[in-house]
Amino acid sequence: MYVDESGVEELKDKTPYYLASGVIFHEDDISTMKNIIQQYKNQNFTGDLAGSEIHLYDMYNTKNDFDGLSNQHKWELIDNLYHTIPDLPITIITACIDKKKFHLWKPQAKTKDVISMCYNILLERFQMFLQDNSGKGVIRIDRTTCKDQYKLNSKDRFIIKHTNSIRKKYFVAFVRAKDIIEEVLLLDSSTRKGLQIADAIAYCTTKHLTNQTDFNQSWNIIEPKFRRSTSGNINGYGLIIFPK
Repeated sequence: MYVDESGVEELKDKTPYYLASGVIFHEDDISTMKNIIQQYKNQNFTGDLAGSEIHLYDMYNTKNDFDGLSNQHKWELIDNLYHTIPDLPITIITACIDKKKFHLWKPQAKTKDVISMCYNILLERFQMFLQDNSGKGVIRIDRTTCKDQYKLNSKDRFIIKHTNSIRKKYFVAFVRAKDIIEEVLLLDSSTRKGLQIADAIAYCTTKHLTNQTDFNQSWNIIEPKFRRSTSGNINGYGLIIFPK
């Protein structure tokens, strides 16, 4: 499972949500995913955009590599990207913390409590997915440490310590993440196309939760890829918002 986050974990920040989205691939499908994403890049990241990374914040806000794009060109890139999602052999799980409700639920909560609860939920649902599919899994997370720094920042070090503790010994709710079989790794998203897809999923989910209608079509495209119950419900299965 490749994981990226969206939003701000600080409770004092006015943004309403902090979330982490995971996209799950079977190891046999990794090459297919890479080919599909590379084909998208070859067709869309041309000229000055050649070699760019898929990063939805930059694409949407026309920053960094995407600086100076016209609104039409920007939306062509975004729409074309989300239209590739149905072709990807993935299952999506997103854990989301409603920060206002979380603070009411735990008035003394600190930033680390927001992060740990988000990853508790994400790993619990990933473990459930693995059990349902009689499989074993690994996790790769997009690091927040600056690209030019070798040493991980304090947030990334906390995420590594916490997720590996869940994997090794902690019980998450009623499920121990025993089928996550390797150390959780934090990697630069430029090195893994799966992390760039997780970025796109996380960004679109945040836009959906905050009722930003310009991403309605994109949400409708990715929603069928979410883990769901036997009756087809994604809430609580592939999209978990805490507290309810």
